[in-house]
Amino acid sequence: MNSIEFARSVKSRFSPESMKWHYQDGLMMKAFLDVADAYGLQKEFYPYVISCYENVISSKGEIKGYVLGEYNLDQVNAAKILDRLDAYASHPQFIAARNTIIAQLKAQPRTSNGIYWHKGIYPHQVWLDGQFMAGPFNATYICLRDAVEQLMKTAYVLRDSSTGLYYHAWDQSKGMRWSDPSTGCSPNFWARAIGWYLTACIDVGSRTNHFDTSLSLIVTDLCKTLLRYADKETGLWFQVVDKPNAKGNYLETSASAMFIYDFLRVTQLGLMDLRLPAIKALESLIQRRLSFDGTWHLDGICSVAGLGGYPYRDGSLSYYFSEPVVKDDFKGTGPFLFALLEAERSGLRR
Repeated sequence: MNSIEFARSVKSRFSPESMKWHYQDGLMMKAFLDVADAYGLQKEFYPYVISCYENVISSKGEIKGYVLGEYNLDQVNAAKILDRLDAYASHPQFIAARNTIIAQLKAQPRTSNGIYWHKGIYPHQVWLDGQFMAGPFNATYICLRDAVEQLMKTAYVLRDSSTGLYYHAWDQSKGMRWSDPSTGCSPNFWARAIGWYLTACIDVGSRTNHFDTSLSLIVTDLCKTLLRYADKETGLWFQVVDKPNAKGNYLETSASAMFIYDFLRVTQLGLMDLRLPAIKALESLIQRRLSFDGTWHLDGICSVAGLGGYPYRDGSLSYYFSEPVVKDDFKGTGPFLFALLEAERSGLRR
């Protein structure tokens, strides 16, 4: 099984009419394009992805279900590949949609220290997730330096000095029930949120000359930390990273796939050599979470996790363990495909 076979399996189960303007759909579509570009399969995947986007972007460039004034960073991720699609086959409406997202980020509310609010409905809050959703897009279309500085400032407020891990979110106002009254941070280290953030740092850092020094320090420090928290037997990571023995905790697929991809990218960039732990974890995912019934399926994926809202999500261990664990969710299949492809590019898998 390789990245092409896995991409074809996911594609066979997802009709273009199912596409939504959602970060996870955008994540999966980018993975398809990356496989296509790596193996010269543009004619197989690009028209399919274009047809998916044509279902959510009108001929005038209006995005179905999108409201600019919500200032929702999750809505940025699906716009990252619009230029690639337009370059393959001209679609002016895709560029118009991309420009709408640029307009959003130019007006996006920020904390007093300059970090984007996660959403308009979550004022003064910084979530690790949002740094992945918006950071690379900001770096590409608005201001690379600002994207770098936001990632650095996020590390300052969300990194825990005693563990080296990162809390899921920070409320500058300290007004949320989930926020620590002293630090404003949420109470636990959710693996996928850390994965979003590390991936964003690598993406943005690789766009700078010789990889931005400050981001390289953040990336290598976090990778070393994650090595300490990997499960000794499998090399995978737990849903809540630092609580392997907590009742209900489990080895989570999407975050593990992100960390595998990140380790391989860090190796390719020459920052650290993390090939051995990356391949150990990847082979564990393949052996433990992959199944075949005519198409390939990926299991063990946390469906969703957040903070606040209704019903209220308090960021407790019991909360993170209570969210459904599902199969074939794009938040897992997308990163898994990135990891497979990076392993193949590195010559570590065929």
